[in-house]
Amino acid sequence: MAEKKETNKEKIIDSTKTVSSRKIFYCDIDDEVTMIFDRVKGTKLKDVYLVIPRQATMFQSLVNLKILKRKVEEAGKKLHIITDDVNGVHLTHQAGIPVYERLETQGGYVPKPEDEKMRITPLKATVNALEDETPTRLSEKKLSISELLGRGRKRKIPFVSSALHFIKHKEKKEKDMKFVVVSPNRQALIALVTISILLVLIIFYIALPGSTLYLTPKSNVIDHSVNLVFADYESNKTELDSHPPKVLGSHKIMTTIHRTILQGSTGKIFQGQNARGRLTVYNTQPKPWPLIPNTRFQTSDGIIFRIQQFVTVPPNRGGINGSIDVDVTADGLDAYNQPAGDRGNIQPSKLFLPGLNADNQKKIFAESKVAFVGGSTAVKKKVSAEDVAAATNKLKKDLEDSVESELDRAIQEKNNDLADRSKFSLLKGKLAYTLSEPRISIAPDVVGKEMDQFEAVGEMDVTGVYFNLQEVLDIMKAELKIRKSPDKRIVKIDESTITYRIFDVDPATKKIKVTATLKGLEEYDINPSRENGERLIQKIKDHIVGRKTQDAKDYILSLPEIATVEIKNWPIWAPTIPGIPDNISVELVSSP
Repeated sequence: MAEKKETNKEKIIDSTKTVSSRKIFYCDIDDEVTMIFDRVKGTKLKDVYLVIPRQATMFQSLVNLKILKRKVEEAGKKLHIITDDVNGVHLTHQAGIPVYERLETQGGYVPKPEDEKMRITPLKATVNALEDETPTRLSEKKLSISELLGRGRKRKIPFVSSALHFIKHKEKKEKDMKFVVVSPNRQALIALVTISILLVLIIFYIALPGSTLYLTPKSNVIDHSVNLVFADYESNKTELDSHPPKVLGSHKIMTTIHRTILQGSTGKIFQGQNARGRLTVYNTQPKPWPLIPNTRFQTSDGIIFRIQQFVTVPPNRGGINGSIDVDVTADGLDAYNQPAGDRGNIQPSKLFLPGLNADNQKKIFAESKVAFVGGSTAVKKKVSAEDVAAATNKLKKDLEDSVESELDRAIQEKNNDLADRSKFSLLKGKLAYTLSEPRISIAPDVVGKEMDQFEAVGEMDVTGVYFNLQEVLDIMKAELKIRKSPDKRIVKIDESTITYRIFDVDPATKKIKVTATLKGLEEYDINPSRENGERLIQKIKDHIVGRKTQDAKDYILSLPEIATVEIKNWPIWAPTIPGIPDNISVELVSSP
């Protein structure tokens, strides 16, 4: 064990730290991090030693020490601390700063005994003796800081003399100062700020609450109809120049509509082969059943076969049905007027006689016992008289249906040539249009021709009436505003909703009487700048002051003038409306 201790002692001696030069700073008990760093950063020496007394402000927080260490290292220096403050030693160790309990008389630093890694031996006087403040080994016994300071008054030790000079200078400076500002404790400062904020919030909550009401007035759609007279300008120029009320000038517009269609042919020419086969005809009656030539036999899917000659089917004898085999040939078209062709090559199946009633069809019937053959499909289309009639009717309808769109197109072309705001609009309605007889052109020899489709061309002359749309809108808007309720205002007029209904046409005077209708949106006028709005807002404030937010909403929504309401309180957690009406503000939200 003795040898082991000796080994450890040698290891400590071997790890002695040699310091090229040193700089000692003596700190006051209330020095802050910034004050200490301002003094340290000016020195050119790398190793900086701070002598810090007990209960110093620096030892109140580990953060202080870490900040000081980081800033000193950023300045390219290494920090050492000399103190006998127990708490300071503990925090300094945690901050990773070398700490020493006292300064040896020889100039070395004695680390705390419990931290062997931080122990350094006294510096040798022969090492780096070039600097005036280089630590040297002294022959005296080791002294504590207090002893060293006391002794320094008698002996002028270089760094002790410097320390005493600094202390005397500081004491003189403090005497000259009229007052001393002491940095507050951080925890106390945080507590003071927190309490101040809470007090401010409490004051705001009690004295300065507020509410904002977002009100949407109730609105509804209104429409108004006005009787107008459209008088042809050329025929009624004198009357129109006197500007009679609700009589507007109109003009004629003419155009010719052209349409061409392709009509598909529905007639069929069957050029395929008809299937052939043999049927066995059965008779369940006790007497013979004669069949004339071309008697039809039909399958369940409509294929028709015919016999070519007179046949008599034997009677039923002794419970055995009479039967006879006959040759049959398929028709070119089936029962649904579709080509039979290769569909006539039927498999063995049962057939009935479509010319008999349902009761007799049970008494006599036929069966094919082998598959029929020889049927092939080859059909060509041809134009029928029905196709020509269908094309004519369709073309007439297309011409009539396109009257309004063609007149609109013609008026739009006229509007495109206008530079001013005058825009013309078509007076719509069958009574306002004049149509000529449609002229249809189809090739005269088309009926019976083999073709899939044919062309039909048609044209028709049409006449319409147009007017200045803005003149009508001006009259309608003025009438709509007159019709609105006294306590409401018009917020929107939808010009696209204007409609006309022609109720009289006078060909002699060339006047057309119409009823025009226009829709708009009106809402209650609750603007506080107006008398009605100011009265309503004051009524709302008087009724909701001090009430719960939901109760205030319910009351406001019960008013006929309000459609929706949103209330935002300040502070946001306030459950009630402020008790002071002036703390309630109102903002209007437009109707959608």
